[in-house]
Amino acid sequence: METALIVTGVYVLTMLMWSATQVSSLRYEEISFEKLNRWMTSRENLLVIHLQSKPEPRADNEAIPSILDVSRVELPNLLRWMPPHTTLVFCCAGQFPRFDAKIEELLFRAEISPIYFLPLPIREPVPSAGMTGSKLLARLTHAM
Repeated sequence: METALIVTGVYVLTMLMWSATQVSSLRYEEISFEKLNRWMTSRENLLVIHLQSKPEPRADNEAIPSILDVSRVELPNLLRWMPPHTTLVFCCAGQFPRFDAKIEELLFRAEISPIYFLPLPIREPVPSAGMTGSKLLARLTHAM
């Protein structure tokens, strides 16, 4: 009985350590506005998220078509429904904060890495040539 308990404990501890190592392997990369502009016309499953501490309207809502306003509280619910290998770009003011372990685990399970972020404010709008933001959002909504 004691041996089975010890073996189970060692197994659980090993799995927890392995899981923590895998989650911490997520990479965070800053991208430029120009790169996002190219991705808007060429990437499949691209979703641009304006990450907020609390939901509030944005003044720059014309800069990126179909940008999704999401608060940090709402983000885990969104990530649970994210298709694997989605390219996520987070827009935020200032330095991009790392996510907590719960959000990183959801990103890892959805096979989303690296995590891209674009600093705000954006000075010029994304051109509407090619795929528009509404088409992109409709495609992602359909995939979910």
